[in-house]
Amino acid sequence: MRDGERERRIDIEGKRLLFEQNSVAEIDRIRPLHVMAVTGAAVVGLVVHSIAHLPLGRVFAWCALIFVGETFVTALNLRYAANRPGDESLRPWALAKTAASVFNAAAWSMGVPLLHAPGSLISVLAPVWGIVNFMAATVWVASPFAPAMYLMMSAVALPAAAFLLTVGGDVEFRVGVCLVISIPYLTWLGSLSLKKTREGILQRIEIADLLATKAAQAEEIQRLFTDRTRFFSAASHDLRQPLSAMGYYFASLERARTPSDLDDIVGRLKECAGSLQRQFDSIMGVSEADSAIMRSAEADVRLRDVFDHIATMLRPEAERKSIAFRVAATDLAVRADPDLLCRALTNIAANAVKYTSAGGVLIGARRRGDQIVVQVLDTGIGIDEEHLDAIFEDYFQVGNPQRDGRKGLGIGLGIVRRICDAMDWAIDIGSKGGRGTVVSVALPRAEPPSAANAAQPAEVRWRGAARGAHVLVVDDDIHIRDSLGRLLESWGYVCRACACGAEALAAIASVDRSIEWLALIDWRLGDRENGVGVATKLRAAYGDRVQFTLMTGDIDPAIEIMAREINAAVLRKPVQPIRLRAALTAPQAIVQST
Repeated sequence: MRDGERERRIDIEGKRLLFEQNSVAEIDRIRPLHVMAVTGAAVVGLVVHSIAHLPLGRVFAWCALIFVGETFVTALNLRYAANRPGDESLRPWALAKTAASVFNAAAWSMGVPLLHAPGSLISVLAPVWGIVNFMAATVWVASPFAPAMYLMMSAVALPAAAFLLTVGGDVEFRVGVCLVISIPYLTWLGSLSLKKTREGILQRIEIADLLATKAAQAEEIQRLFTDRTRFFSAASHDLRQPLSAMGYYFASLERARTPSDLDDIVGRLKECAGSLQRQFDSIMGVSEADSAIMRSAEADVRLRDVFDHIATMLRPEAERKSIAFRVAATDLAVRADPDLLCRALTNIAANAVKYTSAGGVLIGARRRGDQIVVQVLDTGIGIDEEHLDAIFEDYFQVGNPQRDGRKGLGIGLGIVRRICDAMDWAIDIGSKGGRGTVVSVALPRAEPPSAANAAQPAEVRWRGAARGAHVLVVDDDIHIRDSLGRLLESWGYVCRACACGAEALAAIASVDRSIEWLALIDWRLGDRENGVGVATKLRAAYGDRVQFTLMTGDIDPAIEIMAREINAAVLRKPVQPIRLRAALTAPQAIVQST
């Protein structure tokens, strides 16, 4: 909390305590100090009357003044309780309370001249005793607001002291001197009370802030829990659908009577497997986005590099659909985590390509004050106004009410929302049904870095592998070893499948030393081994003869960090065969860590 803001809040709390610390009782609407003050004044006046034979009219006049002063204070407290003014309106209320309290203090001070009887000691001591008690009470009652406390002490003590010092009489003069001496002492006590009250107010503010933070965190946790429960509930349903269908097809497979029936059932099984693959990819995408958010690190990012990267990934799909994918030239830069920025904008642009069948997609950026607004525009099917608020919800899709999994799952923009919320990037969408869509993301502006210093998404380069190359599979799951080995051999590779690091070392040692290997290593292996450990042993034994790729379903960011240290790519399970084949065969292919 900044010093200026802290002082402002202490001042506000002090003004509120000026009312609340000396407030009206809730039951009968009577202020306790009101009753005590009037009763005490009446007792003092009657004692002086009975001993010094003071006229009752003067006693009544003094008690009436005190009653009026206390009534003003009580009435003001009642109005404050009824109005509960806001923080910006507290100053006039505090000043009004101070004025009423000063009048009340002056009324107590008038007891010294009104109750004075020449030659009577009690007529001097009794009202001064009341004044000293009033000053002591002021230390407690007015300590939240320094102007009220000091003005009340001055109003109750100085007129009485001036009267006693000038009225004549030895007793009066001595009592007046004592009263004057008590003023700085009680004022000092008041300053201590002010300090303690200030410390108490500050602690109260800090506790309130902690409680507010705790409440906000609890609300956020509840929101995340609800959001995640809804997400996994929908995911569970969609995962069970293809699994159930596969069970039925496997049962039918045993009873297939003709080759055409067999081919049809196998084709259906492939469709179910593809649906499961898309589901797992989507769920992993959400988990990976959450993991990437947790390890995010901002840097100056050139938008030109990000846009070119997105275009490289999405232009082939746009060309397949015979639509244009254009990138507006820009020299602008933003302050952001490069991987999260690339992920969010790619999902937005991919969604635009998916729902555009004629025309094209444009991605560009422009300045807006100290921000850069990145926009993705398309000429696609658009979004009706009633769906705009729901477009970033998980599993929501425009134009797919049947929830056909072949059209996607509706999670991509949900990931965008998670990223933008976490990074405090404002996102806006404008669209009309049949007229295309514009999605805007506002990002902090940065000075364009040089090409050498510009932050880029992490990448690992492969040399690629021709048909007949040697591939080493290291996985402790027998079914993965068998299925992956069969697939690689069907693609023309020479494959050796091993269950652990020792078998992998022996497998390479058993063939000609001139052979180079591409190693696909599972992250989690048996007997507490992991993929990085196995790769390190292979690198130490065989040097650059082996290139490495870690295959894992884990989302721990430490895996990617360790993989980069050994120049290994990371493929997230389940890995689609087409993606695996591209990673193995494409010369100079860039394998992104997703």
